[in-house]
Amino acid sequence: MLCFDDTYIIETCKKGKRNTYEISIFSDDGASALSVISHKISECKKNGTKLIVKAIKKQPNTEELKNMLSYRFLFDPEFQIYVNNELVDYKEYIDATHNETISIDGNAIDISIYGVPEGEKNTASTGIAFWVGRRLVGNPSWTIDSQRVEDARRKFALKHIILVKADFFT
Repeated sequence: MLCFDDTYIIETCKKGKRNTYEISIFSDDGASALSVISHKISECKKNGTKLIVKAIKKQPNTEELKNMLSYRFLFDPEFQIYVNNELVDYKEYIDATHNETISIDGNAIDISIYGVPEGEKNTASTGIAFWVGRRLVGNPSWTIDSQRVEDARRKFALKHIILVKADFFT
């Protein structure tokens, strides 16, 4: 966020209460790296957080930005990304390399494997992500219930995200 402008807005809503902060990289007293320029409280109907910035310092290529952001947040179905007020759908930018549906006791589990774009080296965004009822359960990881499924340093682990959708658990 800070590479685009010296100020940005954080808007967070929970239990009908919205807190809107305008943040600056310039501190009034020099004691911290950031300072709050303004804080407003209002009502809201949905829960969630928005980060808003105008790209003044550096104007990124919109399509490259959408592609990169769609990959980075692919594993969390509740996380929505907007670029220039347009919703970014990861499916427009990233194709699964493999899809399979398996059945356990008559219940469908959808498994999709996505390749990590070339040049990305962020292991925090790789692993197996479980979705139940369109919600991420836990964090993506190559370890499931203390069992290591794959060594996170291996080539496959560094280059793949696996999404497991098991909505029958809801």
